[in-house]
Formats: sequence, structure tokens, C-alpha cells
Amino acid sequence: MSGEIARDADVMDGQPRVRGRRIGVHHVVGQLEAHDGDREQVAHLFNLDVDAVDAAVEYASEHPDVIEQVQQEKRASRDRVREQATYPPGVTPPLQENDDGE
Repeated sequence: MSGEIARDADVMDGQPRVRGRRIGVHHVVGQLEAHDGDREQVAHLFNLDVDAVDAAVEYASEHPDVIEQVQQEKRASRDRVREQATYPPGVTPPLQENDDGE
């Protein structure tokens, strides 16, 4: 199953992803959490087979440090964008209630 997960420095900044696709392991795992673990629904959402979803879950469980690093990098990138964002006079930035979601 691990053959279905790839990491290439030139694709998605080296984030683990489904081989041949630009779908990150962290995306698959996040959607599984959002869909109460429904593997078939997540497979349909990303146009994957269930084996690819299972491979992503297996990778994430074997490499939690890598997934956490990806999530930290995404949060840092999002925060940089927010800090640099400008709004027209009279427009206030949107509220950020729960920033852990994708």
C-alpha cells in the first residue's frame, strides 16, 4: 500500500501525496475526519479508490511527525498571508474563529 504514497521535492514542496496526483495525505486524512471516517465518501470526493485512502491513512499513522510538520507549514503560510493582506478603507478583515480546518 505504501507504494501509493509519494514524496518528491518538486511536487507540492515534498509533501506526502497520493502517487500521480496532487492530493496530500493530510488532505485525505482531514476529509476522513470531517466525514466521520467514511472511506468510500472520501475516495469519491477525491476521485480515488479506497486503497489510496487506506494508503494515506497508513502513511499518516506511520509518520505523524511528517503530517504535523506539513500542518505547521500550512498554518505558518496562512498566517503570513493574513499579515500581508490589505483591505480597502472601511473593510475589516474576516474573523478567524477556527483556524485548524482546511
